[in-house]
Amino acid sequence: MGRIVMLPKHSAADLSDQLAQNALTLCRALLPAGRRDGSEWRVGDVSGEPGQSLAVCVQGPKVGVWRDFASDEGGDLLDLVAAVKRLSTKEAMAWAREFLNLPRDQVVNGRQQVNRAAAKPDRREEAKAIAARMKPIECTAAARYMESRSIDLRNLGPDAGVTTWTHHGNPEAALTVAARGTNGEVVAVQRVFLVGDRKATMNERRPKQTDGPAGLSVGWHVPSVAVQADRVLFVEGPEDAATAAQVTGLEAHATLGIRNFASAIIGMGDDTRQFVLVADPKGHEDAENALTAQLRKLREAGIDVLFCRHDRHDLNALLLADGADAVRSLIDSAGPPPVSQVEDAPKRRFPLVPFNDVKLNEDPAYLVEKLLPAEGLCVVWGPPKCGKTFWVMDLILHVSLGWQYRGLRVQQGHVVYISCEGARGIGQRVEAFRRSKLAEHNGRVPCDFLISPLDLASEHAELIADIKAQTTKAPTIIVIDTLNRSLAGSESSDEDMANYIRGADALRDAFGCLVLVIHHCGHDTTRLRGHSSLIGALDCQISVKRNQAEQINTLVEWMKDGAEGEKTTSVLEVVEFGRDIAGQKITSCVVRSAGNSMVKDGRRRPRGQAGKALELLENAIIDEGEVPPPSKQIPGQKRIVPLSRWRALCYAGLLVERDNERDKNDAARKAFSRASRKLQELGFVGYWEGKVWLCEENGTSGT
Repeated sequence: MGRIVMLPKHSAADLSDQLAQNALTLCRALLPAGRRDGSEWRVGDVSGEPGQSLAVCVQGPKVGVWRDFASDEGGDLLDLVAAVKRLSTKEAMAWAREFLNLPRDQVVNGRQQVNRAAAKPDRREEAKAIAARMKPIECTAAARYMESRSIDLRNLGPDAGVTTWTHHGNPEAALTVAARGTNGEVVAVQRVFLVGDRKATMNERRPKQTDGPAGLSVGWHVPSVAVQADRVLFVEGPEDAATAAQVTGLEAHATLGIRNFASAIIGMGDDTRQFVLVADPKGHEDAENALTAQLRKLREAGIDVLFCRHDRHDLNALLLADGADAVRSLIDSAGPPPVSQVEDAPKRRFPLVPFNDVKLNEDPAYLVEKLLPAEGLCVVWGPPKCGKTFWVMDLILHVSLGWQYRGLRVQQGHVVYISCEGARGIGQRVEAFRRSKLAEHNGRVPCDFLISPLDLASEHAELIADIKAQTTKAPTIIVIDTLNRSLAGSESSDEDMANYIRGADALRDAFGCLVLVIHHCGHDTTRLRGHSSLIGALDCQISVKRNQAEQINTLVEWMKDGAEGEKTTSVLEVVEFGRDIAGQKITSCVVRSAGNSMVKDGRRRPRGQAGKALELLENAIIDEGEVPPPSKQIPGQKRIVPLSRWRALCYAGLLVERDNERDKNDAARKAFSRASRKLQELGFVGYWEGKVWLCEENGTSGT
């Protein structure tokens, strides 16, 4: 019988907690039209429309909690995945496992069995399934909740019931109401989650949840009272609809959220009756904007409505606090909506932002700490053949992969690299990086290449449109290699350079990204080539020079919102891929940190294969090192890499020449054995159970 290996399962609570640890990354993936606003990610709604109504906490004690202030929906991040992707809880959990790169498949007889996700269900079918599980409301926590709000259960009819849910392993009761379409079928449900039993109340920590498409309503009236056919009430929630129907005897509809007012009224398809919209008091700015948008939609549809607004939490709270007469008086006072909420505000070419509305942007101001700002225009310049293109590619691929760059923090993001000089060089450089630094990386590298001539000044609009059409995530860096090959005019012309800068600014504004341009120096090697207006437009300027020792030295000469002076020193390492059809070697280069001739504690670095092996370990620890759990064998806060990773890098990086592959592998193995043993004897490297780290002179600590 074959071997069956079941991989570990992750509960909904586990997945929600892990999603919360990656809240900002999740928001950028799920809701790319949103923007960071302090500790929150803001977007219009779960469909991803631009706006501010939906807020997801991505930082602080409430991280992972979201709420839509217009629809009054919310929950944790697993609920957000389900709402955005229109998935059941089970499917949302599967999606979350994949997003978090958690194992979810099983191996049977040595073969991987992939669990294919079921087709996404129609939201109406989901609503029908929920409604089918509804139980009678009498003698339940839902009944006690409604009775505490002075609502006669006889007014609710068959469209209200109670359901029991299991949320993160805990059973919950929910007052559930069903909305029906014109054909009488259930098309949406809303659940109000309850706590307590003897005295059931709304669960304030878990907002209402609506399942089903928007624009539908729950309608009620008191069966024992004649319905006045000339007036219909529209309110936000089911408790308010029951309150209005009970007190006034009118037909009352709950639209299940502010955003559904217009579509619910338009869907009535009857202009012989008078529609009264009963709004809750002014609250969150986003909810107020949503209400204004609904009133304007009704005006555009040619439907006149009456409008009234109370000052309690909701209409039912008005009933409890001031009595039925206050509810009737409010509805009788309904009149035309305020002009300010119907007429469009004039669009200003230069809108002013009040002081109190200016908020601190807590996003990191860098893509690579001390080297690359988060957005703007950056030029990396230097003489021909100085290694600037190799250095830039190595740097931006660290951003793409989210790897630390030589001990500096990195904000991971999508990269678009525009090469205006042909595909051959790019292909070889990518292959060199892949073979040297991606040996154990099997995932997708979020970096796209455009290999084409470009006139940025005249073609930036088409370029922006094509990038948007072919990517699902906005780039954080767009590299243009080089300025000369992407400029149709003259670098020395003020007009041509001004047009070029406007094109770069358009890219920056379209994606909120950094535009990095590779440029040359002129006969004067002390400054970048071209008109001085380019220098004035820069947010960052980095020079690249190559010294007599063939080292690539970079210097941050100018940083608009940061300190200048950050330096890096690198060397080019030749990588051989094989031979072409003519028998010539196919080679390219990768960038490695050059290090120093002396380590920081004063010891002289070893030379030869041992020195090379030490350099490879240093780079690996900078790029990939992790701090393991505390132990007696590994010094505290010491970053380590697996011995197998260091060995693989040395097999590829130590220069050994042999006639056949077998002899070459054997020579590489022996060279690594000698080099690693020498480094341990000299006290440069520590080793324990398959893990290696760098040591200081006493052999116990270091970085």
